[in-house]
Order: sequence, then C-alpha cells, then structure tokens
Amino acid sequence: MRIQRWLARASALAALLVGALQPLGAQGLTTGAVSGIVTSAGKPLDNVQIEVINTATGFRAGVTTRSNGSYFLQGLEIGT
Repeated sequence: MRIQRWLARASALAALLVGALQPLGAQGLTTGAVSGIVTSAGKPLDNVQIEVINTATGFRAGVTTRSNGSYFLQGLEIGT
C-alpha cells in the first residue's frame, strides 16, 4: 500500500514537471539567419553589400559577400 501511494505521488509529480517544461521549448528561438550566394552571369560576386531591414521595427543588419559570393547574416529579429 505504501509503495502504491509513493508511485502515485511520483507519477503525479513527473506529469506536472513535464507539463510545466513543455512551453519552454518554443521560447529558445529568438533570432533568425539568412544566407546565400550572389552571382552575375553564373560567376560569384565578392565584396557586395547585403542589408536586411525589418520595416516594422527599423532594425538593420548588414554583411559583405566573400570572394566566392557567399554571405551569412545571423542575429536577425524574427518577424513577418
């Protein structure tokens, strides 16, 4: 009888903990990223300025392409 009561309490506590931790998973993503390659006539372009603007907030971020035309811009505000 004592073991059954302990198991019931332990199961209830485990269910509460799992339920309480569920919403935390969605709160980890707070920024986004953009990447790509800039080309012209199939050839990569280096030293091209890329700028991303969030028109709702005015947030701006920029990066310059590498010699192979690639860029990676991270730390962007998430929005629509």
